[in-house]
Amino acid sequence: MPFISLPSLDDCFYARKGVEMWRSGSVFAVTWNGERTAQHPPLQFWILARSFALFGENDFAARLPSVLMALGVLVFAYRIGIRSVGEPAALCGVSLLLLSTTFIRNARGCMMDVPLTFWISMAVLVLIVGMERPRVQWLLAVPIAAGVLTKSVLGLMPLLVLAACLASRTLRSRVFTYRTAIATVIGVALGASWTIYLAVAHGSGGVGEHYITEVIRRSTQNASPVVNFFLEYPRLLLVHFQPVIVPGLVGAVLLYRRWLFGRAPDAALAVVAWIAVPLALYNFSSARSSRYLFPILVPLSLCAGAVLASRRPRVAGALARWIVPALLVASAAVHWVAPGLLSRDANREFKQRSAAIGAAIPEDCETPCLGEFSWELASPFLYYGHRSVGVCDVRADTIVPLALAGPTRALLCERARLGELSRFGVEVEEVARLRKWSLVRLKLRNG
Repeated sequence: MPFISLPSLDDCFYARKGVEMWRSGSVFAVTWNGERTAQHPPLQFWILARSFALFGENDFAARLPSVLMALGVLVFAYRIGIRSVGEPAALCGVSLLLLSTTFIRNARGCMMDVPLTFWISMAVLVLIVGMERPRVQWLLAVPIAAGVLTKSVLGLMPLLVLAACLASRTLRSRVFTYRTAIATVIGVALGASWTIYLAVAHGSGGVGEHYITEVIRRSTQNASPVVNFFLEYPRLLLVHFQPVIVPGLVGAVLLYRRWLFGRAPDAALAVVAWIAVPLALYNFSSARSSRYLFPILVPLSLCAGAVLASRRPRVAGALARWIVPALLVASAAVHWVAPGLLSRDANREFKQRSAAIGAAIPEDCETPCLGEFSWELASPFLYYGHRSVGVCDVRADTIVPLALAGPTRALLCERARLGELSRFGVEVEEVARLRKWSLVRLKLRNG
């Protein structure tokens, strides 16, 4: 079966971190190209490493954790929906979630959006079930810890939902118990284990690399809540959260009104808070991305399902029983037979030429690049070819002598600039074509 290759941004990047964690046997240390990185906590890379250990270093193993977690998200969404909007709306909401290209695309990748949503959905389900079965509240520690160890402070989103529930007098006594308090403390403490590792292994610099550089600076540079609220986030939601965003927001308002008048279960408040609180708080961050809001796709889908199930029950039933299953079967068949018809295989050349790349360049050598540095080149070159890009420069006078001085005389060159190499008195042997780049070997004409 011709599997579509992983996209460069950021699936190849994250998959390579999982490969290196598998090779090193590490639990906490995350590396990329052998260099320590504190961009993300280690849990998902550890899970990726276990997948590579079981199934080998390939795209199937890279995608499997996200696929399984996406299936888990669907199960959690359905269970949450039954308790908050009713079974017909829950089925419709899950169907709408499966119609979201954003959800499906991330379910087949290696990025953190689906894993984070998996843990947050689990936490919300524990909160909701815990209202009726208090002993379940002890389990809250697991998804809180896992969420923090997956996406750092963004993994604390369930605590925002918990805080919103505490604001309601009717829910306070059912949600805020000694069990939830202790479970929350345990979860946050376990989530902080990576921070403790950074402090012990790398001192304050390691902690600062993540929390100051990656979190605080990204969130506080040129922050404009007004612009975010009225321009940026509406645009991101409309672009990336179709087809659920409009009916989802309408459904959230209607669901909240129903809850206020006692016509919706208490679990409905948790679903509405799951949408409203992150949307309100994240406006104060200058780091704007649909990724940060990806977990609210679940409650938006449930609220959209509630609108359809109440206003157009036949449409909701048809979506859940016939339309979405038929579309999924057809899509799966096309992906199985001719995946290129539905998905652009941007890194096919890197995948097909991986053996040629490995044969042309020793493992410990970096390859200079004539052109602008690009993660679209560096990530798949390292993930598929297991080789790293070295110095990049747009000036041929700088890069060509550097390549000639190397042990292999290999050079990555933008194909549009291959003609410039002739003025350096070299013969050019093309080893592999990699999208808009060529991997070439240089040889002086005079020997």
